[in-house]
Amino acid sequence: MPMTSDAEMRNITTEHRIDTWAASQPVGLVFQRLHQIIKEGRDRTMLFIKYEDLCKSPQKELEKVYKYLELDYFDHDFNNIEQVTVEDDEVYGVFGDHNIKREIQYTNPDYNEILGNNPAK
Repeated sequence: MPMTSDAEMRNITTEHRIDTWAASQPVGLVFQRLHQIIKEGRDRTMLFIKYEDLCKSPQKELEKVYKYLELDYFDHDFNNIEQVTVEDDEVYGVFGDHNIKREIQYTNPDYNEILGNNPAK
């Protein structure tokens, strides 16, 4: 079923789409699971890496991962990343972009440009 439907007046506005995604997969599910992890205190034994930090300083952030996993660091080439797996969108859905770029790049999207000011009023 498509996310939006003019005929059914479903998710026509940005506000409606935010409400829908906040209460469904993949966004709502992740928020609820993360909330439960923090509520139970399990976040204190987990390593969280911000996407922005990974893109801006990939070696530094991956060093944290290797240290957390108690593994020797592997020297990565962040300017020559190979896509060795292929996701089957028919099985897992089309959430996200499954095409891997050859090098790590950070683009700072302006959420106001995408969503507008105060989209969830």
